Amino acid sequence: MNKLSKYPLKKSKLLSLEVKEKLNLNNITKAYFIERPNRFIVHCKNENNAFIRAHLPNPGRLDELFFPNSIIYLSKASDQKKKSKVPRRTSYTVIGVERDGYPVFLHTHDTNSLIEILLNEKLIEQLSNYTIEKREATYGKSRFDFLLKKDTPQPVEANHNSRKDDKIAKENQLWLEVKSCTLFGNNVAMFPDAITARGRKHLLELAKLRDSGVDCAVVFAVHCPDVKYFMPDFHTDLQFSQTLMNVKDQVKIIPVAIPWQKDMSLSLPVKEVTVPWKYLSKTIKDTGTYLALAYFEKPVTCKMKSNGFGENKNTYTFERGYYIYTSSFVEGNLEQTIRRLKNKKRKIITSIPELLVRNAVEIRIMAIRSPNDQSQIIKNTFQNLGAKYDISTNKSLIFTKENPIDNVEFHNILEKFRMKQPD
Repeated sequence: MNKLSKYPLKKSKLLSLEVKEKLNLNNITKAYFIERPNRFIVHCKNENNAFIRAHLPNPGRLDELFFPNSIIYLSKASDQKKKSKVPRRTSYTVIGVERDGYPVFLHTHDTNSLIEILLNEKLIEQLSNYTIEKREATYGKSRFDFLLKKDTPQPVEANHNSRKDDKIAKENQLWLEVKSCTLFGNNVAMFPDAITARGRKHLLELAKLRDSGVDCAVVFAVHCPDVKYFMPDFHTDLQFSQTLMNVKDQVKIIPVAIPWQKDMSLSLPVKEVTVPWKYLSKTIKDTGTYLALAYFEKPVTCKMKSNGFGENKNTYTFERGYYIYTSSFVEGNLEQTIRRLKNKKRKIITSIPELLVRNAVEIRIMAIRSPNDQSQIIKNTFQNLGAKYDISTNKSLIFTKENPIDNVEFHNILEKFRMKQPD
């Protein structure tokens, strides 16, 4: 029987208290989200409408979590351990944000402390026969979150210089990296929510370590209990996703669903989540559709050549507001197509998305990867978000005065096409 399913209730409550104490979750203040001016700062207001500027220890996009007036959970700076002598510029730290009535833990650094507690309590089944030997452990030029040691290690002979003893010592160890996952929907969790060269580097370093005879693993801490599957976010970071697929036989991939309660306490069990490897091997392709989301802060009139060779020019006027452009299906090299589209140095503009990239104040391009052509279905679905904006005889845009990123329905549509459960 899985040990996690029979964890004693009394001990479960004690564990929850330990988590709240170690992660500074005892004195939580609720506030309401206003804006996120940069990656590490959140503006919000408390119940008395007093303005609060808070530190956000999470560099992810988090677009699907932060909406106007979303409930966020704050911890006072005075309640936190002082890890630096540099004076803080904010009085609060963002600990979590509410989604579907429950908090999502956002503190990426304290996620390691949470995993430390779960490891000590043997609550991650695949790692239940290991004990923490060191945090922030270094191997050569690489540093990883944990170095674990087997509870019942093979004995090492007295001659520690022998190759045999060195091999046994390595077999007793496991190097562990931890990643915090807050992107989920449709019973699917995905990581990362933004391109992570550092995350890909960690995977490659762990795979290299495994080739030298050392066991390695990555724990993805999914801060939602209601997920059935974990997948790399191949829509957002194709290289990371392909790397994860390439190293899966060398590095243990262990996603765990963390169940948080409304008072920011932990409940049990912590369950391990399935990775649908066979489905992913068929799905992670560099084909699909992309969205171009453009913002014009004032009306702009611009010109586009009818094709790359002719001299005819069409003139278009964009109103102040937001435009959603949905591409046709790209059979291959979707990554290269998006990269080429972002190149503002091109002198000849021959397409609507190029026109948007060149003239909009803000532009975001999001891939929806799929082995099959879903472009027309995607176009039709997004049309419900705004008015159809005819810009030529064969192209159309969706226009809205409000930012789609602040629209829950926009993210629900993205989830529908990006977070599909395995067939």
